[in-house]
Amino acid sequence: QVTGYVYNVEVVLNAMKTRTIYTVAYGCDPQNVSKARQLIERDLVAMQKETVTPAELQQAKALLLRQLPLAESSEDGVANALVRRAQIGLPLNEPERAAKRFYDLTADDVRAAFA
Repeated sequence: QVTGYVYNVEVVLNAMKTRTIYTVAYGCDPQNVSKARQLIERDLVAMQKETVTPAELQQAKALLLRQLPLAESSEDGVANALVRRAQIGLPLNEPERAAKRFYDLTADDVRAAFA
């Protein structure tokens, strides 16, 4: 969004039992599709080769940790989360366990995840 090529960017991290899908979706004018895609690909390659800065890591951790309670802020959210955990064999306290893992993440962990 910084370059003005896109109207919006959405990133989704979908963790499943045996794999995780990282999706980047964006809206832009047709003439900017390839430019935006190149920027996204450049950033993904950089994340494979370089460690994130301490500020980037702190921001990512804060976003992940804030999402945990929000994901279960309604009865539907709680029910859906419990069903998803049961389907993939996760314990009921998985959000608490995830919070600890997110808090403990290092820049090297992030790079390894994208490698």
